Amino acid sequence: MIVALTLSPRIVAELHTLIKNGDVAPAQLARRAPTLVASLTGRRTPTAATDAHRVLLAAVESLPAVSRDAARALLAINAKPRTTLTTRRTLASKYYGVGADRFARAYEDDVITALALALAERADPNATLPSGRPRFPPPPFRALRRRTA
Repeated sequence: MIVALTLSPRIVAELHTLIKNGDVAPAQLARRAPTLVASLTGRRTPTAATDAHRVLLAAVESLPAVSRDAARALLAINAKPRTTLTTRRTLASKYYGVGADRFARAYEDDVITALALALAERADPNATLPSGRPRFPPPPFRALRRRTA
């Protein structure tokens, strides 16, 4: 459970990116969600995205029925290519019996959280995650002044 708590924010951010783009093909996983690929497989090789795609599909299938169908719709799994986010939210909202706006406000975060926890259960515990760039890079060495007394 500790793994789920530490990986969940990073996984959720990557899932939001994938949902926004609407494509979870291995090439898109490698391009748009490198942290997710590294956390699921423990590798940063070109073949890791294919393995991460399999893990993602297995995680979606492990969800309860309503959440599973909504996650499939949001991630555009087995859907027409190039569907908009609004269309995908409309499809997902039908499983909850609400409108698309109500689904986006009330249920979408619950589906993403459930999927993130399912992914965190399948994450490689020995994965070394890529670090981001430092927010504020250190100043150049010439900018440092020598202290005198």
